[in-house]
Amino acid sequence: MTALLCAAPLSGGSASAAAAAATAARPPEPVEVTVRHVRAPGDLITYTLTATNRGPSVARNVTATDRLPEGITFVDSSDGCTETDRTVTCGPEPQLNVGQSKSWTFHARLSAAYEGDGSDLGNSATGSSDATDPAPDNNTPPPVLPPGPFTPVSDLATVKTPLGAGPTVPGQEFEYEIRTTNKGPSDARNVTVTDTLPDGLSYVGSADPCQVTTGRTVSCGPRARLTPGDFVVWTFRVRLDPAYAGDGGDLRNTATSASASRDPEPADNTSRPVLPPGGVTAAQADVWMAKRPATTTPIAPGQTFDYVLTATNDGPSRAVDTTVTDTLPAPLTFVSSTDGCSADRGTVTCGPLPVLDQGSPKSWRITVRLDSGYTGNGSDIRNTATATSKTKDPRPENNTSSPAGLPGSKVNKPTADLAVTKEAVGSKPPRPGETFDYRIRVTNHGPSADAFNVKLTDDLPEGLSYVSSSP
Repeated sequence: MTALLCAAPLSGGSASAAAAAATAARPPEPVEVTVRHVRAPGDLITYTLTATNRGPSVARNVTATDRLPEGITFVDSSDGCTETDRTVTCGPEPQLNVGQSKSWTFHARLSAAYEGDGSDLGNSATGSSDATDPAPDNNTPPPVLPPGPFTPVSDLATVKTPLGAGPTVPGQEFEYEIRTTNKGPSDARNVTVTDTLPDGLSYVGSADPCQVTTGRTVSCGPRARLTPGDFVVWTFRVRLDPAYAGDGGDLRNTATSASASRDPEPADNTSRPVLPPGGVTAAQADVWMAKRPATTTPIAPGQTFDYVLTATNDGPSRAVDTTVTDTLPAPLTFVSSTDGCSADRGTVTCGPLPVLDQGSPKSWRITVRLDSGYTGNGSDIRNTATATSKTKDPRPENNTSSPAGLPGSKVNKPTADLAVTKEAVGSKPPRPGETFDYRIRVTNHGPSADAFNVKLTDDLPEGLSYVSSSP
């Protein structure tokens, strides 16, 4: 901007008046505007204010003032200009001879949030001095506008970080943190982040506004406005596939930030690829075992009952080829299993189960028999079952169940199912007064080994009388 100063003496004759009149009649000089690095809202504007003394006298203590419009703020000046309440003051220049000019330069910044077309950014500078100015109308040139366009430009940078020390075990969950920074110069509007997860990772959830939009793509945002120098952080949780068997190299992935503003350096919108925290280690499955009688009803010697053997995988990975073994105590013998278990010399084996997933227990049922000759109270019959798999177990101490006893934790008295058969001996019908024999057979069908104090009674009908027996 150029402010034209015409300096007149404080006293003088007609010659001075004529010179002043001649000066006043001169047309105003054009306004000079220098603008550098103005690309978008948030950029710097370089203003140059130029005061020219068109005479006829020397101008002393020359100053230039510039009232900045809303949306433009003073930054600094290498020529000593200062600012108060948006008014920039340059000078004073002690003396400006006729025909001389003085220029001052200062920097201002267009608001990073500016959304206009620039028509409201016009402003002008005013020059003044201690001398009387015969043509004060040309001290303030017409308003000038910064050159446009004023399209927002926001350089976004993205950093993606896996949270946690690791290493990550298949089946484990962990979090990714994505940080988007606006390096300016303008406000970034409607900022979003997208992250397409590789095969092997699945989205779990987020406390931030993140969700799966299509396929395996996680989207976070939008953030309505992100000012220059500010950043926004999104965090979401993922899970490594429990069946993952790789070394993690195929799990590297990136996140990309975008906004409605133009980005001058899109290369840093996408983060560098990252692995799960600490890389990936071999699968681990915490398999634990439980054993219980299928019923609480006590049994007697010789009777059968069922045990239920249950293997549970607490993860994080799936367990491969899970097998359960149960060595039965001496009074118990294996009878059968509806779940494919078998026995060899008192040891029952169930499985192997090809895959035991986390949170999906597998139960096997086996039928056993208490020895018919058992005479104890059941307290000596307590045993365990053990589960193993081909997957590393981080807690092998819980692979063996707690000891399980008999149903109801006691033994009923021996039970004997007695059967009686009675038949007449011989085929010739007896005549009155003759004797004949009856043969009576008592059979113990168990289940217990012995029936004690067996007693037989036979009520003879009228016409028959007891003679003798053998034994």
